[in-house]
Amino acid sequence: MERIGVDLNNAQIAVLDAMARRQGLSGTEVLRRLIHQTINESPADTRADRAAIEESFGAINNDLADDLTTERGLDERAAHLNRIRAL
Repeated sequence: MERIGVDLNNAQIAVLDAMARRQGLSGTEVLRRLIHQTINESPADTRADRAAIEESFGAINNDLADDLTTERGLDERAAHLNRIRAL
């Protein structure tokens, strides 16, 4: 095996550490397994996902989309954005 260096940000390290704890593995082993899984994933593994996406594309036409939209009142988030915009 060859040693390499990988730069990760704090959020990535936190996720990697959590995965390692849950699996009872080192972070390095989790990375090895994720890389192995990614390299060995065949197009057939994602075929069903891609088919579902393709089938659903355009499923909501404009008439139906109008029925699905709702008016959003001034909630806490909108009020916050208005305050920031006014600065």
